Amino acid sequence: MARVLILDVDGTIADRDKESLYPAFEQWLSEQNYTHGDTIAFATNQGGVGYGNHLERAGMERGIYPTQTAVTQRLIELATQIKQIAPDVRIIIEVCYYYKDNMSAGEGQAYHPLRRKPNPAMLFSIMEKLNYKFDELLFVGDSDDDILAGLSAGLTHAGKFGFKLPLWECHE
Repeated sequence: MARVLILDVDGTIADRDKESLYPAFEQWLSEQNYTHGDTIAFATNQGGVGYGNHLERAGMERGIYPTQTAVTQRLIELATQIKQIAPDVRIIIEVCYYYKDNMSAGEGQAYHPLRRKPNPAMLFSIMEKLNYKFDELLFVGDSDDDILAGLSAGLTHAGKFGFKLPLWECHE
């Protein structure tokens, strides 16, 4: 049985801009027995990249907004920590760098506004990479946009949960 766990990142498994997983997520993941054939995927909005690019193109400082390289390195670090807990899983990373309200700049699919949750495009992309072949799929995020993305993708269960918070809501 192939299992798929799709995760939002910021507020769900790690603090924004931090390179370490929440201890509660590490503990939970270690209890799940993910094995060969299972997949853990990230579906994460990282609009600060697009907004920082927008500022730079307008001749301003990017300030606190990360670069695409910095975000990529952070996501790879988080994925590496997951692989230390569940070494046999496949990792897929889907990112949207678009910032809301057209205040974004960047080239390529990752900057397209329709990839940003609550649109389900990142979830569809993950499912396509798996050829829609899985027995279980769970999407967990910490915001209403995450839940809307899951439901819009046709998932029958989407969980609203942050491993930092004692919060769990299941939407069917």
